[in-house]
Amino acid sequence: MINDLNRFSPDGHLLATGGQDSLVKIWALKTAEIYFNDCSRLTSNLTKQQTEILTNRFQEFHQETLSDTQTSTTTINTKLGLHENQAPLYPKPFCELKGHQASVLDVAWSKSLFVLSSSMDKTVRLWHLSRSECLCFFRHIDFVSAIAFHPRDDRYFVSASLDG
Repeated sequence: MINDLNRFSPDGHLLATGGQDSLVKIWALKTAEIYFNDCSRLTSNLTKQQTEILTNRFQEFHQETLSDTQTSTTTINTKLGLHENQAPLYPKPFCELKGHQASVLDVAWSKSLFVLSSSMDKTVRLWHLSRSECLCFFRHIDFVSAIAFHPRDDRYFVSASLDG
């Protein structure tokens, strides 16, 4: 059985999750709201255009989430006995990255909020939070079990596959 996975962004304000549903979901911590009101405070590695897009996307997301939570409480918080204000994450994902055709096996973050995802569909996909579509993908001949950005230069990454 494949376990769902999760990884926090380098700044700790976002959480990427992946699993058997083939989606990569990006969740925002409620404490990140002040950073998203001006995304330039999230990371200095974003371009001005990426900063503006992310700021606008988060403001729309935040308004949507506020109107949703005023009308209902989430099931999981109710089951855990949490009031909506006590939950550390917003009740719905900031975004869902769709493109993989099989279970997501690993995710990785860059300092400039690029996300890599690897999957049983034998691909690695590159995403950026300012875009809703996959920027590009890389094929292997077998499942891609692990990925990582270079620690100093996130223009580079490595991927590990069962193809050796």
